[in-house]
Amino acid sequence: MNATMSNVSKLIRGSAFQHHGELPRPRALKSRRSNVLYRRIQAAAKEVCGYPGADLLEQSVWKSCYHDAIADAIGKVNSPLLTAVDTGHPAAITAMLAK
Repeated sequence: MNATMSNVSKLIRGSAFQHHGELPRPRALKSRRSNVLYRRIQAAAKEVCGYPGADLLEQSVWKSCYHDAIADAIGKVNSPLLTAVDTGHPAAITAMLAK
């Protein structure tokens, strides 16, 4: 699974941020940019994890890959706003929970 996380990071760096050159600084993220970044992370995770499959086992493996890849990418960006988009909690609460 670590190879998958590395692939997501490479996809995010290679495609979603090719105009920026690197992951954005946490303080630079604004709410709208956080939503856009989250959608890009989701798309990269889907590309890395592939098709969900037809049976329950394949779907379970895919779901785990997808959620782990998203969590890994969000952790690397380390932004309360991006975490808030993922969890649905306000950024202030998300930052306090991290302490």
